[in-house]
Amino acid sequence: MTSQCSLEQLPRHSSLFSRNIASRRPLSAPVLECSAELCLLEVVLPPGITASQQLHRIFQILTQNLQAQQSHHKLPQKIVQPIMEKVALKRIWKELSAMNQDPPAQCSAGPVADNLLHWQATIMGPEDSPYEGGVFFLSIHFPFNYPYRPPEISFITRIFHPNISKKGSICLDILNSKWSPALTISNVLLSICSLLCDPKPDDPLDPEVATIYHTDLEEYNKLAQEWTQRYAM
Repeated sequence: MTSQCSLEQLPRHSSLFSRNIASRRPLSAPVLECSAELCLLEVVLPPGITASQQLHRIFQILTQNLQAQQSHHKLPQKIVQPIMEKVALKRIWKELSAMNQDPPAQCSAGPVADNLLHWQATIMGPEDSPYEGGVFFLSIHFPFNYPYRPPEISFITRIFHPNISKKGSICLDILNSKWSPALTISNVLLSICSLLCDPKPDDPLDPEVATIYHTDLEEYNKLAQEWTQRYAM
């Protein structure tokens, strides 16, 4: 549910942002950057407004303003993209620091060659699953407008799973329609771990594997173990 709080309810340090929005004046680059950063869980709204709701509301306002400026004031992409990318890098750095301090169970992730927009992650095969004992590598690519758009995550290591294609693509709702700026890479990696333990064969990326899962679970577990031993050990 979208928060119904008014612009006047936004915190004091966002007043410049609010006045520009309310008056429909185009925002300067510094104000755009400042207002975008309000979406990074730094804002405190009145009691009863959840973090997800506040992010949704502020991002909705920011997006509408950007779209209006691009259509009516011909704001070029070369101006918008560096602003959004700077916000993305700050958010990514914040997530990296948090992961280093409190890494998620059975997972790790970090930049590739000091490129904050490209990470590599590892997931240990969950216990009591056919992937137990395996070490699975994943590639993470952040868009320039992260966290307003989801990261692109795929398996590098081959894996036998109905929701993961042979090319490594992952069918996971929070990486698509259910994405929220409140989510983090830690949340996503834990969700992927959960997907390994609890496949969703009714929404497959690999129909052949899904059919085996539905018709012969023992054979599915056997093949998943064989692939784990072959590619992840």
